[in-house]
Amino acid sequence: MAAYYSNYPPDLVFELVNEPNGNATTAILNPIYEEAIRRIRLSNPGRTIFVGPSQWQSINELNNLQLPANDSNIVTSVHCYDPFLYTHQGATWAGPDPSTTGLIFPGPPASPLTPAPGISSWASNWIAQYNQLPAEGNPCSSLAFASKLDFARQWSDYYGRPVHVGEFGAFSTSEPNSRARFYTAFRSKCEEVGLGWAMWDWKAGFYYWNDATSQPATGLRNAMFPAVQLLSLGPGRFSFSSAIGKTYRIDIAGSLVPPVTWGPIATQTLTAPSWTFTDPAAIGSNRFYRAVWVK
Repeated sequence: MAAYYSNYPPDLVFELVNEPNGNATTAILNPIYEEAIRRIRLSNPGRTIFVGPSQWQSINELNNLQLPANDSNIVTSVHCYDPFLYTHQGATWAGPDPSTTGLIFPGPPASPLTPAPGISSWASNWIAQYNQLPAEGNPCSSLAFASKLDFARQWSDYYGRPVHVGEFGAFSTSEPNSRARFYTAFRSKCEEVGLGWAMWDWKAGFYYWNDATSQPATGLRNAMFPAVQLLSLGPGRFSFSSAIGKTYRIDIAGSLVPPVTWGPIATQTLTAPSWTFTDPAAIGSNRFYRAVWVK
């Protein structure tokens, strides 16, 4: 396969295996990965390779992952579906524990939820905490994934390996507005700590795109691709927040009376989750600004 794709453009990347688990432990996979990467490099010396740990590419397994020290073109791929009982509620193929439906994000609910019969004691205890604990300590909140994403960033910095959250999402049985809040919170945390992300999926059980309406699912467009909000700090000076690595262009216009003519004056790739821009020519002039996401 590597030889077949060796002449493809560099934006084609390889991922060695998806969600290894069970007997395919990270310790067993490490030497297999090393040999697979060695063979791929014979025909694809400059192609990016994505590699993930075991236990369904769990962040908890990162410390067991060993990558070839002499290969810097490797991206570590992890998946995260926490809080699992929320993101997989109603998914019959995920076992009995997520069979309780009606969970919202973030908890607690307005009225206590009754656990579905046949679930484990762990799941019953989780739902009890979900019913009772305030938002700042609720298991169905950003607490479920924030510390894991923080750790992934710390691991990335320590080993000098970029980390990509290759899957996250909530099953479409979740209440639509609650689901949008979950995606907003998860995507925002990834961008806060500078982790790349890809949601799961396009238009299957965790769909972003709703085929019935030919539109994104309720609230997900704004959740995943929010419009930039400029905060004025004075004449010709403003700031806005976004993801590390995104590139923005600043445009100006002398008037907002149609037809409006915008012209570019600056471009910046973010190295921090916010950008403060100062226009030295703004004093004494009438200028309007917008920030445009380039890539």
